Amino acid sequence: MVRPQSALRESLAPGLTQAANVLRSWPALTMLPIDDGVSFAAGGREIVRLTGRTAHVHLTRPAIDRLEAALGTCPHVNPSAERGWVLMHVDASLDVDLLLALVSVAIKANV
Repeated sequence: MVRPQSALRESLAPGLTQAANVLRSWPALTMLPIDDGVSFAAGGREIVRLTGRTAHVHLTRPAIDRLEAALGTCPHVNPSAERGWVLMHVDASLDVDLLLALVSVAIKANV
């Protein structure tokens, strides 16, 4: 079941709604509704969850290790308790651009 746009707008902050709308058009991704937001999978594997104002991105441990220096300078990106995942707080359009770039890395790392 695909959630209507209005349901996405109610459960997600504006930046994450914007990101979800872009990600819906990416052919490598399949959208999966979850209770408090939306999730996207690539190759059958969940790679991003959007909930409230937070994105959970499955970069994988090797990708995080390669990007450690760059990710360390991003105040909105933090390690997750889940191994291989990062959390990103999305406030502005520049955050959306960074999130989309991280999802692109996640697709490459997981498929």
